[in-house]
Amino acid sequence: AVRVPAGLANSGDGMAQVMVNDLDYLAARIHGRRGRVAEAERLDVLCRLRTIPELTDAVFPDTKQQTSAEFQRWTVEDALAELSHSLRYLDETGSELLAWMLVRFQVENLKVLLRGFLDHGAIEVLRGHLLSLPTDLALEVDQLLAAETLERFVDRLPREMPRKSLRLALDHYSGPLRPFFLEAALDQGYFQELLARAGRLSDADTEVVAPIIEQEVNMFLLLLAVRG
Repeated sequence: AVRVPAGLANSGDGMAQVMVNDLDYLAARIHGRRGRVAEAERLDVLCRLRTIPELTDAVFPDTKQQTSAEFQRWTVEDALAELSHSLRYLDETGSELLAWMLVRFQVENLKVLLRGFLDHGAIEVLRGHLLSLPTDLALEVDQLLAAETLERFVDRLPREMPRKSLRLALDHYSGPLRPFFLEAALDQGYFQELLARAGRLSDADTEVVAPIIEQEVNMFLLLLAVRG
């Protein structure tokens, strides 16, 4: 399904600010945003459009540039913004799982930079494929691409998961590494931590959330097997 921009439906953004960890208010916001999802007949209309410019005009009417790459980036950044916005309504304990879901966007940026580093891609071209991330998730693009070796590239990554996962991959495999294995190592690190954080939820929350998380992991494993 494709989310319709705020101008095409009421998102409930006019509601007053509330205290952190007001789950009822957060649920109301999400319910309001539910009305912006294009599905059923509204989705059929979008699917019948024949060109990317037509699709862009329908979903992002205030934009001018209309390439497929830009459309994809806008939709992903829209999801990123929505998740980031939801964090402000949760306390530190409640936001742990959602905060980690944002790391997924950092991982995707890192994959782009990793491919560019190995292929010696032009930084101007790579920037066009990077997502705009919150400050705490942003990567030092210039420093990473200026690394003399893959090992130094890894050493310049943020601590914990990205650096640890790639370091384990470099230690495990001998000889030249294809990007496939490095990307798989990043995905492994992300999903392992996702499962760990989901496991720290309350029993009531786990009953609802765990099947969704497990389905996402299983979809990744299936695609990994197919690619292999």
